[in-house]
Amino acid sequence: MKILIVNTWYYPNLMGGAEHSVKLLAEGLVKSGNEVAIFCIDNRESGIKKQIINGVTVYRCDAGKYNLYKAYETNTNMIYKVFQKNIEIYNPTIKKQYFKVCEDFKPHIIHTNCLSGISLNVWKYNKLMGIQTVHTIRDYWLLSPRSVIEDEKKINIIYKIYLKFFQKYCKKQSMLVKYVTAPSKFTLNTLLNNGFFENAKRKLCISNSIEVDLDKLIKIIDEKKRKNSKNIKFIYAGWLSKEKGIQNLIEAFKKIDKKNIELIICGDGRLKKYVQDSSEIDTRIKYLGKLNPEELKQQYIDADVLIIPSIWEEPFGRVVIEGNSYGLPVIASNRGGIPEIINIMKSGIEFDALNIEELSKDIELMSDRERYKLYLDNILNNIEYFDIKKQIENYMKLYLEGINSITVK
Repeated sequence: MKILIVNTWYYPNLMGGAEHSVKLLAEGLVKSGNEVAIFCIDNRESGIKKQIINGVTVYRCDAGKYNLYKAYETNTNMIYKVFQKNIEIYNPTIKKQYFKVCEDFKPHIIHTNCLSGISLNVWKYNKLMGIQTVHTIRDYWLLSPRSVIEDEKKINIIYKIYLKFFQKYCKKQSMLVKYVTAPSKFTLNTLLNNGFFENAKRKLCISNSIEVDLDKLIKIIDEKKRKNSKNIKFIYAGWLSKEKGIQNLIEAFKKIDKKNIELIICGDGRLKKYVQDSSEIDTRIKYLGKLNPEELKQQYIDADVLIIPSIWEEPFGRVVIEGNSYGLPVIASNRGGIPEIINIMKSGIEFDALNIEELSKDIELMSDRERYKLYLDNILNNIEYFDIKKQIENYMKLYLEGINSITVK
C-alpha cells in the first residue's frame, strides 16, 4: 500500500509529541511492507526537497508566505500574528506543491495530521483526486488558533468573534473527512462534541505507540526491583512552561522535608531560569538542560519515578508510556488523555493538576521504595497495549476500508 502522511513538521525538525508519533508510525508502516511518504512544509528554502529517511520518502516543501519558523516566536507583533494565523488555515501557495507530490508518489490513501500552515484545503484536494482521507487529531488547533481549549470567560470580545469565525470555517472543512481518529477518547470527544467531523463514517480512538522491547524492559525492571537504597530519584522530562506544570512540581517538591529524595529536571523552555534558580536554592533539585535521546534514555533507566504535572489538557500524554517503557512508575496529573493511559497501564498515581498539596503528598508516598515497586509488574503486564504493531494493525484496517470505499464507488 502507498500511504502519504501529511504533517506540518517531520523529523528531525520540531520533534514534539506529534512529530515523534508520526515518525514512529511512518517507519513502522515501512517495516510492515508499505511504501510511505511524508508531505511537510519545514523546508527553509523555496520549492520541494525530496529525501529518504529510514525508508520513508520525505517531501519537504516551503510554506510560501506563511513563516513557519517565525510563527513559533513569542516576540512577533500582533498584526503579523493575525496575518499568519489566517494563512495557517488557508495557504494557497501549498496547492501546486501538494498536487505535484501526489502526482509523483501516487498514494492509495492520505493520512493527515497537524495541518497548521499547510491549510485545511488538503481535504478538498484529496477529494478532487479521488483519494480517501484519514485524519488524526493530534492537538486542539481546529478548536483554537492557539491550539488550546479556550475558556470563553477569559477571552476578550474581539478574540471571541474571531474565534467564532475560525471554528465555523474549520467545522465546515472537517465535513469532508470520512475517517477520523485521535490518540485519546478525551481528544476525540472534545472535537466531536464541539461539532467537528459530523460527516465522518468512522470516529475512532487509536492510541499513540512505542516500540516495545520486552526483553530489555524485563532486565530494567529486574534491576529496579533489586534496588535497596533509601534514596529515591524523581524525574521530569519535557517543556519548561507554566502549562506543563513545572512550577507546581517544584513548589510541591520543596514542601517535602526529606533529604533522601532528588528531582531531576530535563528540558528547555520559557521557565528555564526559574528552574535553574530553584536548583541553586534547593540542592536536591538537579537541572540537566535539554538532553539528546540517548542521554534521556539513561536518565530514565537511572531514575525511580516519573512525574507528569501538566496543567493543560494533554491530547495523549506520550511521556507516560515512554517512561513506562523504561520501567518508570508515574505520578501524573488528571488532564486530557493522561488518565486513560494510567487506567490501562495501572502504572502510578493520578492527582488533581492544580492541587500542589496533593502532588506533594503523592511524591512523599512514592518516596517509599517498596510502595513504588508495586507498579513495576503492572508496567510489564500492560505495556504491549501501546506497542507500535497494534497501532499499525488498527490503522491498516482503516486505510483498507478507506481505499475500498473509493473503489466500490
